[in-house]
Amino acid sequence: MSIRYGGLAALLLMELALFFGMDLFLSGFPIYLTMLGAEEHLVGILFGTFGISALTFRPILARFGQKHGQKWILLTAGAVALTAPWLYLVSESFVWLLFVRAYHGLVPASFITAAKLLVIRQVGESRKGLGVGIFGMVGGLSLMFGPYLGVLLLSDYGNFVWIGTASLLGAAAVISWNWVFRHAREVETSPHAPAKFDLRAQAAPFVANMLLAMGFGSVMTFASTYGLRLGYANPGQFFTLLSIMTIVTRMGFGLVSDRLPRRSILVAGTSLMAAGLLFFAFPPTTGWFLWSAIPIGLGFFASIDSLFLYVTDSVEAQQRSVAAAYLVNSLDVGFTSASLFFGFIVSFGSYSMLYSLTAALALAGTAVVLAAMPEPEKAALEAEVR
Repeated sequence: MSIRYGGLAALLLMELALFFGMDLFLSGFPIYLTMLGAEEHLVGILFGTFGISALTFRPILARFGQKHGQKWILLTAGAVALTAPWLYLVSESFVWLLFVRAYHGLVPASFITAAKLLVIRQVGESRKGLGVGIFGMVGGLSLMFGPYLGVLLLSDYGNFVWIGTASLLGAAAVISWNWVFRHAREVETSPHAPAKFDLRAQAAPFVANMLLAMGFGSVMTFASTYGLRLGYANPGQFFTLLSIMTIVTRMGFGLVSDRLPRRSILVAGTSLMAAGLLFFAFPPTTGWFLWSAIPIGLGFFASIDSLFLYVTDSVEAQQRSVAAAYLVNSLDVGFTSASLFFGFIVSFGSYSMLYSLTAALALAGTAVVLAAMPEPEKAALEAEVR
């Protein structure tokens, strides 16, 4: 099946707009709350509400997409991204902000899995890894520039410009969706009797995904304070290199992953991430704080993309929507767990203890792959002609 370039371009434009909108809030929202006088624990609760909303609604929306199509889920993401930013300006209480954050959380709940499945549909089954790699590269570009832009807009131009820019990106996503609707191939649906998804059959990749996310979440949460402890004046350099690794890894993954066994990439990726975390825990020199971003980023992003492809290879085509939703949820559970619990290890132990533990979690992910994840038989091959 040939690549549907028009649909693919529209999806990537929509992805870029939605990711940029979320990344503007990733950096700007804590500053905005500080300007409102919110204390740190309230900031954490509001961030957690955003994630809990995504975790809660993602499987529900996935089942809707399984019956009626992923394009309608993408429209939900664009509509929420367009309207949600303005609700922050009229929020007069903490409770109202909770509701707004829950509503805004519908963007990652609806967008990520639906868009990735549609990208796969545009490039075809034989180029599935290429599609996932391209999707990840666009997300990396947003992470590289979006948070910086969010702080710049809010600090230099004020709330209205920051909110307005985020809403304009939502409008761009809605406009792009119209192109998606007209030109993109839809993912397989089953409107009358959607196939029942066997969650236990995919437990192994979900567990491996969660273990890796716990390790990566600990890096994203505590790397800044760890770098300051080591004497770095600007530990943000670590995140810059990590963003570069996101793009480089996804580029390489897209080029080679369709030619290599999924399981082999997973074993190599999880093992490399474990090695990077050990260097992070016990850096031979201070410079290894920075350079550890290379094995950590390469191992993590190659692994999670391979896990996504592994699951989509292993289930029927009409089950992919729900399977992908649960897989992304396992990733979010890992990130949330790292933020909530690993701080106690740092407070009562050390960073070396923390990253030794997360290296062990990455190795546990390798063990899960070796013990419980045989090479998939690719039962979910899509029709080459629709």
